[in-house]
Amino acid sequence: MELFSKKAKDQCVLIADDVATIRTIVSGPFKKAKYRIIEARNGSKVVSFAREHHPDLIVLDLQMGGQDGVSALDELLLDRHLARIPVVVLSGETDTTIIKREKTEPTLWITLAKRTSPK
Repeated sequence: MELFSKKAKDQCVLIADDVATIRTIVSGPFKKAKYRIIEARNGSKVVSFAREHHPDLIVLDLQMGGQDGVSALDELLLDRHLARIPVVVLSGETDTTIIKREKTEPTLWITLAKRTSPK
């Protein structure tokens, strides 16, 4: 499946962050473009929602309460169907070594750092 090859209204984006404000900010442009949005507060919800809804894209925070994004990502990659979903990692974590691993699955890897406080 090509990323965003369908019309926006037929596409689903799963946004995972434990901070509601971040989920709202990230989902805004997708909602405006008429994408269907699913929100998750922790890693276990990411995995269950991904299995249930088969999103076209996952925007994933690494550090969340409960199951974190790193372990959720590991779990997604173990499932051959879920491993094909492109993942955008969005995190305040500046040490990207926590997500560096062999990436043999056909997953899109983009890492965006979010600032949690002004410098």
